[in-house]
This record gives sequence, structure tokens and C-alpha cells, in this order.
Amino acid sequence: MKNNLINTDLEFDLYSLIPELLDLNQINHLYGLAPGTIRRERWLQKQIKEQKISAGKAAKINTSGFGFMYDPIIMYGKIYYKRKDVEHFIKTCTEKSPMEALKIASIASRAREGKFPFNPPVESDADSYVDQADVN
Repeated sequence: MKNNLINTDLEFDLYSLIPELLDLNQINHLYGLAPGTIRRERWLQKQIKEQKISAGKAAKINTSGFGFMYDPIIMYGKIYYKRKDVEHFIKTCTEKSPMEALKIASIASRAREGKFPFNPPVESDADSYVDQADVN
């Protein structure tokens, strides 16, 4: 007997299930940002604004964390952040892969040499790439 309860032909957008407002536990579960760190950054930000931390100590504090950069939405005593803010923070903090960095560096060096336009290599393996200008 065939089970008709599960239909695998449907395409499903999992991203649409993630809510627009995320609490700290959801941020930790979905994106890996520690809730304790966000709370500590918010507390430090409050201490700096109220000038309870001296200017010398405040200058040494790293203010590039998520809790410093984005304003929370507080509802019923619970801290929420917008999903687009979390994703923007992660996008700005993400470094390029070594392959992307090499590709950008080679394009930039060829542009400086006046050998532009440059067709990047089709192969994804960096070891098999040979610059055609060096061969000729």
C-alpha cells in the first residue's frame, strides 16, 4: 500500500519559515552567535553611554560585535533582533575563501599590467591553473 501522506514532489522554501524577528536563542541555534556575548556587549555599550567606564578603558573595548552594532527590539522583556540585521552582520564579517582571494588578486595584477580583459580559469582547481601570458 502506497503512503499518500508524504508528497516529495513539492518544492519547499525553508528560508521562508525563519521569522523576521529572532530572539537570542534562535540566533544562537540558527547562526551560532552566542547569546551571552550579545548580552555582555549590550551591557558594555550601556556602561560606556552612561560614562561608568573611563575613556581609556572604553577605547580598548572592541566595539565591532553584533551587540554593539545593531539595536534590539525589546518585547515583553525579551530581546529580539531583525533577521536581516543578523544576516548583514554575518555577511560583513565573512572573509573570502583563499580561491576567491587568489582570483581577485590575479585579476587586479593583470589590470595593473594592462592585460585586461581577463578571462578567469574555468577549472576550480588552483593547482592546475597556468597563466596563458606566462606560457607564451
